[in-house]
Amino acid sequence: HGDKPHPNTATLLSNLGASWWQVGDKGKAAVYFEQCLGMMKAIHGDHTAHPDIAGAMNNLGLCFKENGDLSKAINYFVQSIAMMKTVLGQEYASHASVAATLANFEATWNKAVPCNQALMYEEQSLNVPRTPPANITPHPDIAASLSDLGSSRLK
Repeated sequence: HGDKPHPNTATLLSNLGASWWQVGDKGKAAVYFEQCLGMMKAIHGDHTAHPDIAGAMNNLGLCFKENGDLSKAINYFVQSIAMMKTVLGQEYASHASVAATLANFEATWNKAVPCNQALMYEEQSLNVPRTPPANITPHPDIAASLSDLGSSRLK
């Protein structure tokens, strides 16, 4: 595909990142996931919400979490979640990818955030609508992750 960004090349970069992840080299995995993210943004637009960009951000969040850079990990998870919410709209609450990213975010959050800040976010979660639209079935893992964000810091 030459020097032009192409979805197949982005997929190859993501697969290489996943392969390095599997053999335990999270640093090399992050390099390939960063290249994949850059290519996805070049393909779809730097400020465009797209599920492939959100997936690349989630992968980078995992790499940074495993490498101990919790702040960067949280940043990528938050961006991924926000992008998936934009892409999926009302279906956001029922999507398995959202549940997985929230679980990754939660695990990182619990390592990084002081208890008093967790309480603040748990109180803010009271403002989240309790009832999804009638045609949407919430994914059970999303509810569990949101509940755990604050309460697990209190245990």
